[in-house]
Amino acid sequence: GAQKATSPEVKAYAQKMVTDHTKANKELKKIAGKKDVKLPAALEGKHKSTVDKLTKLKGEEFDREYMSTMVDDHKETIDTFQKEADKGSDPDLKKFAQDQLPILKKHLEMAEQTQKQVSRSGK
Repeated sequence: GAQKATSPEVKAYAQKMVTDHTKANKELKKIAGKKDVKLPAALEGKHKSTVDKLTKLKGEEFDREYMSTMVDDHKETIDTFQKEADKGSDPDLKKFAQDQLPILKKHLEMAEQTQKQVSRSGK
């Protein structure tokens, strides 16, 4: 997302997502590797269609749509991780979810702030 964004805030946000999510994915792969769990390699259907939709947009329209997607995605992800952190049966995955929650909540906060900035600049 970083290269298509026009707003510096959106670029910075996208960059942070890449860094943090890459780190989280590596940790998750390590846990999955130890347990012989297969992680889905391809983007899930919903994410794939979001990516396709975003690919067609440019400039401020991209910025707004991207940030709106980030807000929704993070709310969903936080719900999933919260369930795992509270009720997870696997201690490693449970700990992973607990460790990731504060990061995800920070991402959501940043996404909401950035979304406000971009929607203001678009008017």
